Amino acid sequence: MKTILTTLLALILFIQAFSQSLPINYQAVIRDNQGAILANENVKIRFTLLQGSANGTAVYLEEHQETTNQFGLINIQLGTGLVLGGDFYQIDWSLLDYYLKLEIQNGNGQGFTDLGTSKFVAVPYANFALNAANVNNNDTSATNEIQSITINNNIINLNKNGGTIDLSPYLDNTDSQTLTRTGNQISISGGNNITLPADQVFDGDSSVFNELQAISFTNDTLTLSNGGKVYLGAYDNSQAILFNAQQLVSFNSKQKTDSATFINLIQLNGNDISNNTNKLLLLSQKVTSDSLLLQSQLNTHINLDNDLDSLNELQVL
Repeated sequence: MKTILTTLLALILFIQAFSQSLPINYQAVIRDNQGAILANENVKIRFTLLQGSANGTAVYLEEHQETTNQFGLINIQLGTGLVLGGDFYQIDWSLLDYYLKLEIQNGNGQGFTDLGTSKFVAVPYANFALNAANVNNNDTSATNEIQSITINNNIINLNKNGGTIDLSPYLDNTDSQTLTRTGNQISISGGNNITLPADQVFDGDSSVFNELQAISFTNDTLTLSNGGKVYLGAYDNSQAILFNAQQLVSFNSKQKTDSATFINLIQLNGNDISNNTNKLLLLSQKVTSDSLLLQSQLNTHINLDNDLDSLNELQVL
């Protein structure tokens, strides 16, 4: 029967913080009873957390089913396995000392072998956290240590007796300067000056301005001082302007003729409208006269008829 042994590399990373638990890292190399590394093997490990002493009360149990890597190494987080009893996250680490009992299942898969019990110890970070939690700053305020920094003129002040710093010795008074140019020399007040090179172009003189020229236009000639002339007479467009002017005159004359014709048509139509209006008036008057005559004849007929029967004058032939 093969007996499985284990060599611990890093047993515990234990952190105390407000009596609240976090997973604990555990790392081991698994070997057989001959000391040979068991690579890529399935192993089952059981952890028991004891309170008070190595033989104290078991407050938590859990199991892990793991597979070793090529170096026989396993990495486990205590507090994340299959829980067999207790509540890892309700343990108050500040009450008593705690011990960890380690067991590993035999090679035949029957029962577990006890590999020993070790006391939990705190790493430096955990000790620091524990001490920080117990610091007494003689008050209950979480904000009274906050300070404000201000600056007034050249004085920096930190309130709540935090002190002051005078910046006056550090002033260099070089922020207000004036830049001037005289000829080919540029100067800055409170500083130095530089002399510009007279001319960077090898044109036989030392002047930086004599290459500047003026352009002008007279009649049909464009002139550049010290640069020659250009005759623009070939670009004269006076003939085109004259032709367009003649077209405009012709168009204006036709517009006047068309306007007179249109006015005559309007006048003729106005006369026709006037004549038709008079005819309509006469027709209206005749309709009125005929209506009166018809009504008079109807009244006379009614008066001459001795009865009011409109049918008794009808006869049969």
